[in-house]
Amino acid sequence: SNLSPEDHAQAGEALTFLQSRPDFAVHVAERMFYGPGYLMLTGQGRIARLAQEGAIQELRHIRQVLDETVAGGETTATPINPYRLIEAVTEIRSVVEGQDG
Repeated sequence: SNLSPEDHAQAGEALTFLQSRPDFAVHVAERMFYGPGYLMLTGQGRIARLAQEGAIQELRHIRQVLDETVAGGETTATPINPYRLIEAVTEIRSVVEGQDG
């Protein structure tokens, strides 16, 4: 999959946010698992922490894939959809910043 430079930048920015707020990483991974409407499903104040280990592993995998892709190498890992990552981070981030603000 060929990402535009803009998409690369967005995905990288999404990962930077996750590194600065690792407490929200599991939410983003779960959002990627469950898709849109996930926050409505679980309730904003009580985001499910089921399968947290799996979510964290998935995020490490996502990071690896994006790092390898950006580096221009062939990735040996199963590809992920960076658009889903960007979408998930954007949604979680708007909730996070809404709660923090």
